Amino acid sequence: DMQYSDTPIAAFISENLADVYQDAGNFISLFRQGNEEVMLGAIVLCRKNFSEFWGQQLLNALKALHAVRYSDEEFLETNEEE
Repeated sequence: DMQYSDTPIAAFISENLADVYQDAGNFISLFRQGNEEVMLGAIVLCRKNFSEFWGQQLLNALKALHAVRYSDEEFLETNEEE
C-alpha cells in the first residue's frame, strides 16, 4: 500500500548503501574462495538479490542524493530572481 501513497517515508541513504555494501562484500568473500561451484552460486545469489532487493535500494539512495543535490540549486535560482 505504501508504494502508492503520497505520504513521505523517512529513510536513510546510509541504510540503503549499507545493505548493498554488505551484500557485495558477501559476494566478494565467496568469490575469493576460488571454488568454481561456490563462485557460480555467489553469482546466482548476487543477481537474485539485485533483482529482488538491493537494486531498488540503490535506486532509492540515488533518488535521495539527486533530490539533495538539486533541491539547493533550484532554491538558489528562485531566490536570485526575486
